[in-house]
Amino acid sequence: MEGDFSVCRNCKRHVVSANFTLHEAYCLRFLVLCPECEEPVPKETMEEHCKLEHQQAWRAVEN
Repeated sequence: MEGDFSVCRNCKRHVVSANFTLHEAYCLRFLVLCPECEEPVPKETMEEHCKLEHQQAWRAVEN
């Protein structure tokens, strides 16, 4: 990887320093980390994400 990188406080990803301020402002406003998979997900679709992506995990725990 070339160039300087910084770690986003929200999504914990490495972002090119030239884009960091814009990335982090967007990320903090619109994304949250899923508590199950720790992937950044749009705030407005978190419930749907959990139902679709982690439904199998919840069924396995219930059984």
